[in-house]
Formats: sequence, C-alpha cells, structure tokens
Amino acid sequence: MSPQSHGMTGTKTYNAWNGMLSRCTNSRNLRWKDYGGRGIKVCKRWRKFRNFLADMGEAPKGLSLERKNNDGDYKPSNCKWATTKEQMNNTRLNHWLTLDGVTLTMNEWAKRLNVRPHTILTRLIRGRSVRDSLVPAWQNRKRRDVNTYARGEAMGKCAKLSEPEVLSIRAAREVGIDVHTVAREFGISHWTVYGIWERRSWTHL
Repeated sequence: MSPQSHGMTGTKTYNAWNGMLSRCTNSRNLRWKDYGGRGIKVCKRWRKFRNFLADMGEAPKGLSLERKNNDGDYKPSNCKWATTKEQMNNTRLNHWLTLDGVTLTMNEWAKRLNVRPHTILTRLIRGRSVRDSLVPAWQNRKRRDVNTYARGEAMGKCAKLSEPEVLSIRAAREVGIDVHTVAREFGISHWTVYGIWERRSWTHL
C-alpha cells in the first residue's frame, strides 16, 4: 500500500520516513556523511512506508524518529519516537572524553565545568587536544568574555548560537521537528528558526 493510499504524504510521519531514507541512501543529502556515508542503513522492511508505519505508528506530537544506538541502523528494534532533548543527548556529539584518568561524556564534562557542550565541541573541531579543549573551559568558566556576551544580547538570541547549534537547527527540519519545538529547545524565537531554515541568517554555513 502506498503512502498516497494512506493519505499520509506530506505528514510528519511520512516526512520522517522519507528523510530517513534520504540521509542513508542519497549521497547528495546534506547529512549523508553522518548517515549513509558512515555505514548507517535502513533495514529492508522499512524501505516500504507501510511497513514503517505498521511498526512505528504515527509520529506523536512533539516527537521525532530516533535511533537508540546512534551507531546502529534504522530498524524496528533500534528506533523510537523521541523528544528533541533525547535526540540531542544521543548524538555522536555526546561521545566520551578522557582527561587525567577521568572519562565522561561531553555533556557531563560541560556540566562539571559549567560551560556549554558546544564550547568544548568547537575546540575539538578546531583541532585542539582533549586537554586543551577541557582545561581552558575550567580555567575560564568564571571569566567568560562578557563583552562578547553583551554584544550577543544587543544583537538578539541568534547571535549567541554556535555554528554546531545552527547546523542542528537545520537538521531538525529534515527529521520533521516542528518550528515551535526547535525554538523552545534552543531558547530562540520561531522567526529566528525560520530565518536559519530559509538561510536568511547564518548564510555562510
């Protein structure tokens, strides 16, 4: 049975299924490198929308498709409908970091050091070692750049978003997360979300 016969083409559930297939099978998808490009597959059964719908049901309001094991494939035993917060906690960004014999996830280090996880992530992306990514955060946690923060306040919430956060906001659209959920999770207005989605802001990314 086709999605059209279900009358579900264009629905959140159909878009989640279609986005899943695209990320895993279309090398031109912007997120291919994080999915199909690193070996994530869609099980044979779920190549048909009717099977996906039978196994997962319709997407509940405020939830989106999530893999329990972020390195596993899309299949019934590894997927659920999850909140945006659950998804963010299960991304590859939440990997383990070890410093001086202490091993914690990036989010756990961020909580311990009282900084945002993306502060640490940005340092790692720029090629810094784990020590250089974590120690400066600890040393500077009480004297972060007040002037930069003040400029962010003057320019609005959007100015305080990091590049990884902007990419996450764009990715949220692909997996069917609605604008109000994204705005609430990132503490920004829905107009800011639309601006990022339509590339009217952060145009260099």
